[in-house]
Amino acid sequence: MARQRGKLDFKGEATEVALRFKKEKVMWKKERLQTIKLLLETNHSYAEVAEMLGRHPSRVKEWAKQFRLGGLDQLLIRNNGGGRKSLLTPKAAKEFTEKLRNGAFRTADQARLWLEKEHKLEYKEGSIYYVLGKLGGRLKVPRPSHEKKNEEKV
Repeated sequence: MARQRGKLDFKGEATEVALRFKKEKVMWKKERLQTIKLLLETNHSYAEVAEMLGRHPSRVKEWAKQFRLGGLDQLLIRNNGGGRKSLLTPKAAKEFTEKLRNGAFRTADQARLWLEKEHKLEYKEGSIYYVLGKLGGRLKVPRPSHEKKNEEKV
């Protein structure tokens, strides 16, 4: 037999959970609120609530832990993994975006060399495409096509 679930609402936010659940439009927030609402209003275990919602019990336990420790504020924060920090400084990004808008670069390699020369930022040949995509750089020149291409088949 599973052990009893501990008290969940230490801050007295149970009524606010129900109100926020009705008003909420963002789906991931609504799902978390629904989970807590079910745990507060019923005597179901984490596994039963998880099965109702189509989630893994560990996820339901994690949301309950967030609510228990920090209330609604903690529950409705979506943590971002962050990833690797950009090499671009805000100043360099602004200048680079301006140059992209003006069409200063014809190739990605020209953009990479400009960043290296002007801002001492070294990007490998393939990684500059990621930066270009993030800052709105688009291919201005159409891809080459064979001179004998049959237009009817295309």
